Amino acid sequence: MAHLASGDSDDPLEDIDSHAVLDELQNIIVQGAAVSRYFWPSNSAHEVRGRELREMFQITEQSPLRSRHLRNMIEHFDEKLDHYLAKGIVGHVIPHYFGPEGANTGVPTHFFRAYFTNVGIFEILGKRYEIEPIAKELWRLHELASD
Repeated sequence: MAHLASGDSDDPLEDIDSHAVLDELQNIIVQGAAVSRYFWPSNSAHEVRGRELREMFQITEQSPLRSRHLRNMIEHFDEKLDHYLAKGIVGHVIPHYFGPEGANTGVPTHFFRAYFTNVGIFEILGKRYEIEPIAKELWRLHELASD
């Protein structure tokens, strides 16, 4: 985890390489999307396999890995970016952000990629995802597969 440190400030958030943390958080989402394809295949011909794996790994339909929105956001990011930009962006555009979620100032703020430390939310192109449930589910699956 040393690659996440960037300095020697008194504020721990200032000592973090925000790009590296955002990369790691996005990787959790990417891995969650990849794993979800095994349990919920997009091709209905593979539904039996998905159902059997869900039973084997005790995965319910409420799993945080179930979200197709999350999967599609990652797998079709270029298309999502085109649609997002086509809406007409007005206000502040922030390519990356790591820190607490600020108060609404009335001016729209557009985050391409952000993690709000005070609420545990990862935002990508206006879509918000809770990281902790995804990470916990991936860890649970890892533990089950390791036994």
